[in-house]
Amino acid sequence: AGILMPEFKKSQEWFETGKTAITAQLTKQFNSDGVHNEFDPSYHLGAVANFYDIYKVAQANGKLDSFPSDYVEYLRKAAKFIMDVTYPDYSMDNINDTRSARMTKSVLTRNLRQYCEMFPDDEQLKWFAYEGRYGTRPQSTLITYPVSGYYIMRNGWLSSSTMLIHKNCYDPDRKGLSGHNHPDNGHVMLYVNGRKFLPDAGTMSYSGSDYSTYRSTEMHNTLTRNRANIAKRQGKLLKTETSTG
Repeated sequence: AGILMPEFKKSQEWFETGKTAITAQLTKQFNSDGVHNEFDPSYHLGAVANFYDIYKVAQANGKLDSFPSDYVEYLRKAAKFIMDVTYPDYSMDNINDTRSARMTKSVLTRNLRQYCEMFPDDEQLKWFAYEGRYGTRPQSTLITYPVSGYYIMRNGWLSSSTMLIHKNCYDPDRKGLSGHNHPDNGHVMLYVNGRKFLPDAGTMSYSGSDYSTYRSTEMHNTLTRNRANIAKRQGKLLKTETSTG
């Protein structure tokens, strides 16, 4: 209202109030490495879409410079996360409560191309969003999100490449207990040449026995003693190393 109805006497006051609240929500909802604090890529995608809409309205009305610089940088990190956890064939795994069937190629590429509108200087994002028709192919083989606990290893970015996602979330307050993070630290997902060899079981519902069953540690690609659930999700990055050997 503060942006779109400047003829009202309090429009600037509305804008300042809204800007402050929106910026606070951005830093509250996203961890400093850019991952949404529900640890669920589908909710991450939806949250970025909301902030993208605000970004576009502010940009179209010459108000974008009024937002703090970290508003844009948080969105840049958040956009990169979606690119990094998307498989080379533009599919996604059932990470936490994500329903991969809903995260179709058209949904993912549409959102990725919106991110390109925000960050036209990012040639690697552009390459992935437009399936290699524009931009520069990414060269990263090890990507870490150490604050949230996502680690991606890959030997390339083509559909024939191999990609492994390791999930070891840092969630000591157990936000995901009533939200969308599963107790499956140590979980791995593996994609090889267009095929998922270790797909995530995901979840079947948001309540009832199916929900608690699929959220249990033993339903995921990780091991615990006596099939116990992981109570403390305190994933921590100790070391990263790359080698050509």
